[in-house]
Amino acid sequence: MKTDSSENKLMEDIGVRFKTLREEMGKSQQEIAIDLDIPQSTISQIESGAIFPSLATVNSLADRYQIGLNWLINGKGTMKTLDLDERYTNLLEKMKNPKVEAFIFAKLMETEIYLSGAKH
Repeated sequence: MKTDSSENKLMEDIGVRFKTLREEMGKSQQEIAIDLDIPQSTISQIESGAIFPSLATVNSLADRYQIGLNWLINGKGTMKTLDLDERYTNLLEKMKNPKVEAFIFAKLMETEIYLSGAKH
């Protein structure tokens, strides 16, 4: 099957992101293959840009490692999705900045005023 240059570029880009993710996790191709229940050769082909990962592989990768699909496919957004605890922790860390804390407090007050007016 012949692919055009935009498909080739997309396969290469996804392969690079796939490899980047694997390396950031400190895992070998074989370890990822075992985790995703696919052959190691498939991981190699994905990373080299020879093939697209299957939807099942992408879904397993996202579920198992909380990977942002928009990042994997398009290179946009963040690599890892954040669970609620991580988002809460990040918010608390940002609130150490007094300006951020004041802004959030002002928005909360604005929301309370809006909601109290909406009840009438």
